[in-house]
Amino acid sequence: MHFLRALGPGLLMASAAIGVSHFVQSTRAGADYGLIALIFILAATLFKYPFFEFGHRFAGATRKNLLDAYLALGKKYLILFLLLNVITGVGSIAAVTFVTASIFQNLTGYQSITFWSACIFIVSMIILLKGQYSWLDRIIKFLMVILIITTIIAFFAALEKGVAYQESFISPSIFTWASLPFLIALMGWMPGPIEMSAWQSLWVQERERTEKMKFSFQEISFDFNFSYLLTVITAVLFLSLGYFTMHGTGESFSAKGAVFAGQVIELYTRAIGEWTKPIIGLAAFAAMFSTSFTLVDAYPRALSTGLHAIIRLRNEKITRGIITILCCLISLIIIGVFTSSLKVLVDVVTSIAFIAAPIFAWLNYKVITSSLTPKQYQPKKWLLALGKLGLTYLVVFSVLYIWYLFFYSA
Repeated sequence: MHFLRALGPGLLMASAAIGVSHFVQSTRAGADYGLIALIFILAATLFKYPFFEFGHRFAGATRKNLLDAYLALGKKYLILFLLLNVITGVGSIAAVTFVTASIFQNLTGYQSITFWSACIFIVSMIILLKGQYSWLDRIIKFLMVILIITTIIAFFAALEKGVAYQESFISPSIFTWASLPFLIALMGWMPGPIEMSAWQSLWVQERERTEKMKFSFQEISFDFNFSYLLTVITAVLFLSLGYFTMHGTGESFSAKGAVFAGQVIELYTRAIGEWTKPIIGLAAFAAMFSTSFTLVDAYPRALSTGLHAIIRLRNEKITRGIITILCCLISLIIIGVFTSSLKVLVDVVTSIAFIAAPIFAWLNYKVITSSLTPKQYQPKKWLLALGKLGLTYLVVFSVLYIWYLFFYSA
């Protein structure tokens, strides 16, 4: 109970992660390629692990956030982080909210996806304005419990029924150049974008400030590792659901948001029973709303904190409010442009995240191995070695993807 009480920023990280990457991309991977896609999900979560861990580690060791560290390394590093966040932020908020609104439109049958997206933004901003971190923490914990319970039930129900494909079906190979764009999109947010590590460090600070409690380094580490493992397990569950219920059936996911949302909900009801459709629909909406809600807090929080560190703004809360409104408005415009192309928007945003990942990873590695992190809290040799392997993995796949875009696809 002592350690469970420590859960907080890590669960926010898990909530932000268990969204498009799991609900959309993992399910698509299982449906299109089968269980073989698990190799790339596990590879992405393994090789990104050090860079997420460094965010929690630095905050626990120093009681500072990664943005402070980037500034201490040199103003250019923080500016680089903020510029990349501007690019990835609005796209990420748009993609996640698009999926959330698609689920709600599928459940209600009313209004447009753009309308429901606007409603989600308004509700999120009101909640964050009213309760700040404390409300965010409570709501996310509640929604995460609903999602995990329903996903586990659906998984075991699908497992009992067995695979749906016919024996004559030949699964397409994932080890081809043609599959590379989807693999990059799958791994881009698996389990989440690496800039999420900076949010974790901000949430660690904010939690201690609002709850007036100081958590130990061990508690902070437990919070992160438990939550990270949760993102890996749920990714495997979503991939398995896509595999058991759609792989080899001749069905494919629609590019239209509401239709796609209905298809994913159908995966659950097909496994458990039609009577569960309203429950599953609400659980799916809860999962995606928690992600959208978290991102609406996270990106503006990081941008306003970074700007405040550079130019010492008079009132950071007002700046964060203005940035939040701007992010939501720009995201709404993006959603309006991609209304009938959910898969295109998701793939573009997640691919950009993957290409930016080596930069964020390198920044975190630089921070955790510098004098900014006390010697006794610096990672062990095996974790640093995994970090070097992870950075190599991210760079190699990014180069392959860029080569594909300019030479192979042309």
